[in-house]
Order: sequence, then C-alpha cells, then structure tokens
Amino acid sequence: MSMKPEKSKEEVRRILWKAHGFQSLSKGCEGVMQFFQRQPCVQVDSIDVAGCNQDLTLFSRVENYRRHHLENLLYEKRELFEYFCKMMSILPLDKYPLFKCKMNRRHEQYNSFFDKYKSEIAVIMKTVEKGPICSRDLKDMGKIEWGWGQIANAANTLLTRLWVSGEVMVHHRQRRTRYYALPDTIIPEKYLNMPAPNKEDALVEIADLIVRASRLVSPSKAPEQWNEIGKVRDVRHVLNTLAEEGRISTVKVEGWRGDLYYPTEDQPLWDDLAEIANSNARFLAPLDPLLWNRSLFETIYGHEYVWEVYKKKEDRIYGYYCLPILYDGDYVGLIEPRFRGEDKTLEVRSLHLFNDISEDAAFSEAFGEELERFMEYLGADTLEDKSQNKWFGRQI
Repeated sequence: MSMKPEKSKEEVRRILWKAHGFQSLSKGCEGVMQFFQRQPCVQVDSIDVAGCNQDLTLFSRVENYRRHHLENLLYEKRELFEYFCKMMSILPLDKYPLFKCKMNRRHEQYNSFFDKYKSEIAVIMKTVEKGPICSRDLKDMGKIEWGWGQIANAANTLLTRLWVSGEVMVHHRQRRTRYYALPDTIIPEKYLNMPAPNKEDALVEIADLIVRASRLVSPSKAPEQWNEIGKVRDVRHVLNTLAEEGRISTVKVEGWRGDLYYPTEDQPLWDDLAEIANSNARFLAPLDPLLWNRSLFETIYGHEYVWEVYKKKEDRIYGYYCLPILYDGDYVGLIEPRFRGEDKTLEVRSLHLFNDISEDAAFSEAFGEELERFMEYLGADTLEDKSQNKWFGRQI
C-alpha cells in the first residue's frame, strides 16, 4: 500500500457528499436497487416519527422515494432480504449465502436452548408450514426464561432465534410486527443450496459490504459498525486483506489518527476534487451509513451527532428525533420533524443551525426545496412550525 498525501477535512466532505449519492439522486424503485448495488447494507429501525431509519436513508438518495418502493423490493419482488449485518439490516438477496456461516454458528450456539424448547419449536415449524406467522399467532406459548434469568415472550424469542439461525426468514412486516416463513418460500433455490463460506472468507466479504455502505471507515471507535466482524484487531485484519486484494484503498485524513479505508471504485472521486456542482440540502437518517462511526463523523464534519431518542427529555440538548442537515457536503444543523398522519401535517419541533448558515441565501433556497421534497415523501399537506427558530419562522 503506497503512501498518499493527507486529505483535508473539507476535501473529504466533498468526496463523501458525492460518494454517498447526495449530489445526484437516483429515481424510484430502480433507483433504490441502484443504491443497494452500490451501498449494499441499510440498518433497520422500527421507530417511526417521520419515517423509519431505512426509509430516511433511501429518501436522502432517491429523488421520488416512497415507502412502498422498499416494501415492493423486499416482500414482493424479493430482491432484498432482512438479516443481521450492521445490526438488523436490509441487504441484496444475492448476499444471502454470505450469512449462512453465521446462521450455522448461531444454530450451534442455541442448540441447548432449542433442545430445552423443542416441543414449542415443533409447534412453530408445523404452523409456519401453513404460511407466514407472527408471535401473536403463538400467544398461547406464554413466557420463557433465557439469559441471566430474564423472562421473555416465548413466541417472539423463539421466532427471533430461529430467524438468526436460518430456520425461518422474515416474510413481511405489518408496522413493527415481523411475519416469518420458511426460507424456501423466500430465498431462491440457487442461493439456498450454495455452500456456506468458511468463517474467514465470510468475514472478509461482510467487511466489504460495510465499507461499501459507509464509503469511508476506520477499524476503531465504531464497535456497532463492526459487530459482525469482532474486535479492532479482527477488523484491521479483514480490512488489510481487502486492501491487499485491491478492493479497498487507504487514506490519511486531517485530524484522524491512523489509516482510513474506502472502496477502490471511488478512486476517481478521491483523485478529482472538483467543486460541488449544485447547491443542495439533505436530511440524514439517524442511523445513516455516513453516521455509523460517530467519532469519525465528528472529526470530519466538525460537530458531533448524538441520537437523543433514548435520552430522558430533560437530558436532551436538541430533540427526540433530530436529523442531521447536510448542505453541499457540510454538516450545518439539525431538524426535528414529526409527521401527524391523522391530519397530514409535518411538525418541525426544533431546528438548530450552525455557523451562521442561515445568512446564506443559497442555503435558504436549498433547505426550502428539501423540506418540500420531504413533505411530498411523507404525504404532508400542511407544515407546522413549533421550533421557535426565528429564521425558520421567516421562511415559511
């Protein structure tokens, strides 16, 4: 790996703006698949204040994105599937064989647990043969004990562990409820019959998915990002393997100690530091791949991002569900939206802008256009300002 000159934070912000597809948005269902072919892992979260994390991730990169685009690709066309990569994730269907190794390991890990509840599991497997089921369909199972004496819903716990072990797969969702079915009703035979890769090969390929989703990674300071790989030394090992194969490259970035890694397919972006062509604003999902390493994000963008959804109200600084605002590659503020479906109203509960960006007329226009696009995505007819932000009050 040859030594390269250090990149400035400003240069890296411009590169990531383009690498993540924020400058030139793709369109519709086809655009969603184009995104997954380039960035093949999106984290799933069920909290829905103004769209779930997976939908917000796609909204920021797909011009006319609607929730039914993702549902269609997941549950009708079956071009995507749900499993654990960067925590609970959505992945292209052709990546399914990579995770068979993990499924086998989890099955071995849960063997004694499955033996203990084999009669309940027999009921589940007999029931799921008739069609998709959810935990409510098995409510008579009651409670079970697992892990350090914890008491949990039996059906939900067993279904989740059967899913992680590859015995069932997510068939579809209704709001927050997962429905499960047998793998052969969801996964094509050619993928089901592929042999599981060995652990080392699987980890290298999964690390490649994470790098391609994030577009710039560090082996350290992001344990959740590398949850499937292991400790820092394990992550560094697989990243070095990918670098030796020429699939990723290294770079030094101002203010960050140690090498960072990016997909080699992005090399033209790292070589050509042309200015950003058009002024645009984007609202990021709270678990966007760009945010998977919060420490790295703060170093490059100059402000921290803390998702305050799990903080007590009195401990929050910005708001319950704030989304970072990017403007031409810079992190310029936070917006806290809430969509009221009953009257199709988008509330802006808080708005925090950094570094006098509100004085920038081009930003005002770009922000307004993105807010309008956001309302169209949500199906909102009305905008309601609860932010007490004087600049925003003058804009609407």
